[in-house]
Amino acid sequence: MKWYASKISSLLSSTNVPVILKLPILFLSIGVIGVCISATVILSLISIYIPNHATGGTCPISFSLMLSQSVGRGPTAILAAHLDNDSFLDIVVANYDEGSAIVLFGLGNGSFSRQITILNQTNAGTNGIAIGLINNDTYMDIVLANRNASKVLIYYGDGYGGFSIPKTIATGTNSNPVEVALNDINNDTYTDIVVVAHVLAEIQILLQNADGSFQNAIVLPTGNESGPYFLSIHDFNRDQHADIAVGKGEDNTLSIFFGNGTGHFSNSANYNMEPGSYALTVNYFNRDDILDIVTGNYDDGSTTILFGNSDGTFTKQKRFSTGVGSLPYAIDSNDFNKDHAQDVIVANSGTNNIGIMLGNGNGNFLMQKTFSTGANSEPKDVISGDFNGDNRIDFISANYGQNSIGIFLSTCNHKLVE
Repeated sequence: MKWYASKISSLLSSTNVPVILKLPILFLSIGVIGVCISATVILSLISIYIPNHATGGTCPISFSLMLSQSVGRGPTAILAAHLDNDSFLDIVVANYDEGSAIVLFGLGNGSFSRQITILNQTNAGTNGIAIGLINNDTYMDIVLANRNASKVLIYYGDGYGGFSIPKTIATGTNSNPVEVALNDINNDTYTDIVVVAHVLAEIQILLQNADGSFQNAIVLPTGNESGPYFLSIHDFNRDQHADIAVGKGEDNTLSIFFGNGTGHFSNSANYNMEPGSYALTVNYFNRDDILDIVTGNYDDGSTTILFGNSDGTFTKQKRFSTGVGSLPYAIDSNDFNKDHAQDVIVANSGTNNIGIMLGNGNGNFLMQKTFSTGANSEPKDVISGDFNGDNRIDFISANYGQNSIGIFLSTCNHKLVE
C-alpha cells in the first residue's frame, strides 16, 4: 500500500545457521496474456536460513512507543511525506472500514497535531495511498484507491496543508482498486498513475496528458484469479524505462512487467513464491548495486528475498520466518541500526506486532525482533522515517483492530556508528 523510492545499502557480515530442506525445483510457464510475451522462469529453492542472532550491527535496535493515536475505523494504509510548509514529516492514513482518509501534520517531535479529513465516504473502502507531484506545481498531491467504490481520487495540494476537491477516475465496475503508485511511465515528464485492480486481476496504467487529464487505461492482465495486490515501480533491467513488480497472493507468484518507455509493456516474468505473497519492498540488499525484492508471505508466515540480476531477472531465493500465525500483511525496508545495510520491517497482523529483520548487506537477515502493537491491534501497514528529527529511523504502524496508529520512536544510540 506504499510507494517508496529506493534506498542504497552496503555490506556488513553476519553468521547464519542453514537448515537444509529437500525442496523441488519449480517451473512456471506463462502464456501470452494481453501485451505479455510468454516466459519461463526456473527457481531453485535451496535452503531456509534461520539466523542465530537476535541483535546485530553496531547500534542495537530499540524503540519506545510514544503514543497510540485514534485515526478512524479500520486503518489499512499509511504513508509519510512533507505536505505543508515546514520541514516535519506528515502522514496520510486510509481508513478502510469507514471509507475515510485523514492527513495528520507532524510537529517534528514524533507527535501530530492538526488533522484534516480529505475523504469521508461510507462504504468507499479506502485502501491505497500514493503521494507525489502530479501537476505542474511543486506541491505534493495525494492519490487514493477506493476499493469498494472502484475509483481513484486525486487531491491536489497547495503546499500549506490544503487540498483540492478530488478529481475522480473510475477503474471499472467491481474492479476493486487496492493499490496505487506514481511514476513517469512513458518518459514524457508527466506523472502517471498505476492502479492494481484486484478483482479484475489487472494493472491499469493511467497516462497523464499535458493538460492534466488522463488517458483511458492501458491494461496489463496478471492472470485469472491471481489476486494482485501490492506493487512497486523501478527500472529493474536498467534500460531507462519504468518496470512494474506486483505481488499476487492468490496464485502465489511475483510478476515483473518490463516497460518500453511508451506506456506499454512488452514482456513479463513470473516467479513462484510462498503462499500469500501479496506484499513487497524493493531495495539494494546485497553488495552488487542491483535492485532486489523482498516479499511478505501472508499465508506462509515468512518473507522471501529474490536477488536481482542486471537484466531484470531474479535468482537465489531465500526464506525467513516471521513466526507461526504472524500473517505478515505489509513490508518496508530502511536502515534502522545505521550500519549502511538495509533492514526489513514487517507488519505481523496475526501476532499483533511489528517485526524488524536486520540485514547484513549480503542478502541475509537476522532473526526478527518484534515490537508489540497491542492486543487485537492487527497491524495492516507500517512506515518508517525520522519523525522527531534526531537522525534515527522511527516507525508508525496502522493498527486496524484498534482504529489507531502506533508511533514508535527509535532509542538506538546512533552516536556509536557515526
